Amino acid sequence: MTSTDHTQLSTIAHQLAMAAEDLSRLTNPATGVFEVADAVAAVRDLIDGDIDGDVGEIGAYAAAFTPN
Repeated sequence: MTSTDHTQLSTIAHQLAMAAEDLSRLTNPATGVFEVADAVAAVRDLIDGDIDGDVGEIGAYAAAFTPN
């Protein structure tokens, strides 16, 4: 089954391009160490509960899209 939804196809193409860019940064020895350090810091922040933005507002926004 093929998709005629160009928005969906462009989103997939964009995600693939971003993944390729991320992969190229990780395989570059000069930037790979910094990328891994940033990823570890992001995970540590999530574990500590340090989330960017207003957590209450984010939760309310998510609740607005949750089916009843």
